[in-house]
Amino acid sequence: MDIVIGSIKNYVFHNEQNSYSIARLITSDEKQITIVGYFPKMSEDVVYEFQGEWVNHSTYGQQFKVQSFKKAEAQSISGLISYLSSPYFTGIGPKTAKKIVELLGDQAIQKIIDTPEVLKQVGLNAIRIAKLKQQLIENQTNEYILVTLYGYNIYGKIAMKLLNKYKMATIEKIEQNPYQLIEDIDGIGFLKADEIAKKIGIHKDDMRRVKAAIIYTLETIAYQNGDIYLTQDQLTSYTKDVLRIEVDIQEGINALIEENKIKKEEERYYLQVSYMTEIKVAQKLLAINQTNEESYDEAYIKTLIDMIEIQKNMNYTVVQKTAILSAMTHKFTVITGGPGTGKTTIIDGLLDVYRNYYKLNFDD
Repeated sequence: MDIVIGSIKNYVFHNEQNSYSIARLITSDEKQITIVGYFPKMSEDVVYEFQGEWVNHSTYGQQFKVQSFKKAEAQSISGLISYLSSPYFTGIGPKTAKKIVELLGDQAIQKIIDTPEVLKQVGLNAIRIAKLKQQLIENQTNEYILVTLYGYNIYGKIAMKLLNKYKMATIEKIEQNPYQLIEDIDGIGFLKADEIAKKIGIHKDDMRRVKAAIIYTLETIAYQNGDIYLTQDQLTSYTKDVLRIEVDIQEGINALIEENKIKKEEERYYLQVSYMTEIKVAQKLLAINQTNEESYDEAYIKTLIDMIEIQKNMNYTVVQKTAILSAMTHKFTVITGGPGTGKTTIIDGLLDVYRNYYKLNFDD
């Protein structure tokens, strides 16, 4: 991984929602480079160390793609003065900032945090001292959180999602239950949460891990098999495969049922959302089937299908024609098939037949 050290000159682009940024950086050897990636707005007067890799953009040329960053250990005196007198800190002008740095040197920030009372020597009262310390800690906390996330192999967009979601409580939330991230943060699944849990020191038989593995099993293995439920034996066997240990998962199952996250019906176990969705789909199908039958002119529909074939300069197969006719004349039709079997072609033709049958305006 490459490293560049420098200070932000200006931001070309910054997305407040996900913190994706494009910025100009002045490096320690006075070169100007473009850095891109997911990082927050940072002081343009502080020197940072960025880790990442060089990439070539087809339009904008060479750029440095940032994966992680931290405040550089060495800070320039002028940079510290500018930083302390910046809008990040209220009530500290350039003159006061200069006095602080002249008094405390290039370690001024850490000295203020450790022993804020030294600021009385530059004429600051207790309220301004407390405010400055608080603002310094808040700025450093965000950087500390991101550096900690990098230690968990959480970078870029995902790291910023966590910081934006949990803010000052980010590390506390992660250490409390890394498996909660699966529900809260798009892009984090069981495997990533499990990796974080291992680094934190959560045991393999921890109930938080067991419960997350049960949910993961129902979400992935059941769906991969085309099912929305698993039997008791299946759920137990598959979950143990995920956990890779011999453990009784019944306590986790009972807890998830109590939390209304999974549903048991006879010997079938569903994710609660899947169970409710299936019921709603069934209710909708019943409602559709209970509506009055309509009469259709099947001969006219077949003529329209032939007409659409001519217009599109194509030939539908017998199965495709049957599917279009069925969809036009029944209240509910399932059109299914593997990739490349013509489902999209059928739907495209169906829409044209429907439009012509009911004499609808194409633009509408």
